[in-house]
Amino acid sequence: MWGLPSGFFLCLAAALWGVYTPQVAAVGAPQQQQQPAAFLSPPAAAAAAAAAAGPYTLRGSSRLQQQQQQQQQQQQLAAARRPFVVVAPPSLHAGFVLKGVQDLSLVDSFGAFTGELNPQMIKDFGIKTVIVGHSERRAGFGNQPGETNEVVAAKAKNALKHGLQVIACIGESLETRQSGKTMEFLGEQLQAYASVLSPSDWPSAP
Repeated sequence: MWGLPSGFFLCLAAALWGVYTPQVAAVGAPQQQQQPAAFLSPPAAAAAAAAAAGPYTLRGSSRLQQQQQQQQQQQQLAAARRPFVVVAPPSLHAGFVLKGVQDLSLVDSFGAFTGELNPQMIKDFGIKTVIVGHSERRAGFGNQPGETNEVVAAKAKNALKHGLQVIACIGESLETRQSGKTMEFLGEQLQAYASVLSPSDWPSAP
């Protein structure tokens, strides 16, 4: 059994357990009733303390973000064990939504690191949760290479060191799943996390 550090949440790819369906209106288009993003996770639903979280990727105006936040606040959860909800919007909108960010840097100091976001900056704005290892960052986009398992794990370690909650993503591509190598692929991602976390990061495994 795996034990998870305090503030460390494991995020499985939608292809494995859930469906993430953000409803987005075009900027400037007539605003219709928007439904909050749904993240359906059978394993999380069975847990004593469930969490629903997802990045809002590179979408949405500040007006749309505020409208959806108001709808989420008004929504009543029927379950006796209410999950907590984390929304991670594009960084510019982070001040208007409660409250996580989609990524952080490997650097944990201040200096000449243009465009980077270190854990201290995240905490300064009252943000407590960060996503690492999202499938899009692992795969890469544009002409940029994807992040390796080792880079993702180092980011998780950096966040935990500064007292941030970590949503640590794992997941396989369609090609990997069709080749029958899903468990081996996910095991390598999990092992990368485990290899950088010190004993003080991990509670006693059950």
